Amino acid sequence: MGVNMGVNIFFILLFVGSFVFFATSPAVPYKHTNKHQNKAQLVFTNSKLYEITQQNVQRVIYANKAYIYNNNKQILHDATIITKEQEKTNILMAQKLIKTPDLLIADKINLKIKVDK
Repeated sequence: MGVNMGVNIFFILLFVGSFVFFATSPAVPYKHTNKHQNKAQLVFTNSKLYEITQQNVQRVIYANKAYIYNNNKQILHDATIITKEQEKTNILMAQKLIKTPDLLIADKINLKIKVDK
């Protein structure tokens, strides 16, 4: 009879203690994060992109790794962009290049401009 009474008192105290603990603990709001939103839609390795017009090759982009996201954000690692405008060739090299529709951010940039004659 003494053992059953002790077990009953233990479970009653456990129930009351857990109720007091959860009733007095602060509420933490649940933050829902969409893990798929931050994943790249396309991933290219050792890629080359050519922008070709009817007259010539307008731009060539080389990248060791290229990530393209759903919101038109592009991240290029070890990238080289070569553009040609009339008599001028621009060469942009960067270790990391982040391109959004409104902005272009480069890390450790090297820019060369050559005038072709």
